[in-house]
Amino acid sequence: MTGTDTGVGKTFVTGCCLAHLLRSAKKARALKPFCSGERTDALLLWELQKQRIPLESINPFYFKKPVAPWTAARAEKKSITLADARHAIEAQTRECDFLLIEGAGGLLSPLGENFNAADLIVQLGCEVILVAGNRLGVLNHTLLSVEALTRRGIRGIKIALIDIAAPDLASQSNEKDLRSLCPAIPLVRLPFVPNYKPEAPFFENAAVNLDVAGLLE
Repeated sequence: MTGTDTGVGKTFVTGCCLAHLLRSAKKARALKPFCSGERTDALLLWELQKQRIPLESINPFYFKKPVAPWTAARAEKKSITLADARHAIEAQTRECDFLLIEGAGGLLSPLGENFNAADLIVQLGCEVILVAGNRLGVLNHTLLSVEALTRRGIRGIKIALIDIAAPDLASQSNEKDLRSLCPAIPLVRLPFVPNYKPEAPFFENAAVNLDVAGLLE
């Protein structure tokens, strides 16, 4: 799971997809490898997985400052390499059939020493769910992210377009425009869900009513 920006709904999509897979009796896990500032997202995934997986496995790289992980790590005099990140993630692949990996920030936000989420996706050979907020600017942000992915030879891209609490004029046309601009990329539009809570019951209930299966096919 990567996003066109920070705060666009990556955790919402990851949590709902995980809840859907677990409800369908799939052997699934979800990770949030990088957190900076706080661990709310990782704690949610830990709770959804009934705390059966150590929090340090879900979130192996945690830093205190609420800035990009690479910046936060340097502030703590730590250095995380692409090999470090890949090793921590691949250790979980042997334990499940579906592994969801939630990124931090946008696609090109620096995660560690000389690498970002796009580099990690290439190394892991992942399929990608690109999460985008349905608001003014999403066409540009989505096209930039898709171009960055395809230039790296990354295939298997899907777009999750999430409605927002206060839609603007562009929200009415973004879905149609994105389908026209990216005809080869499947798009799933998810409605705004009110009363958001970073708690397992919220996501378990939301997953029942949302069409997240289309993102996982």
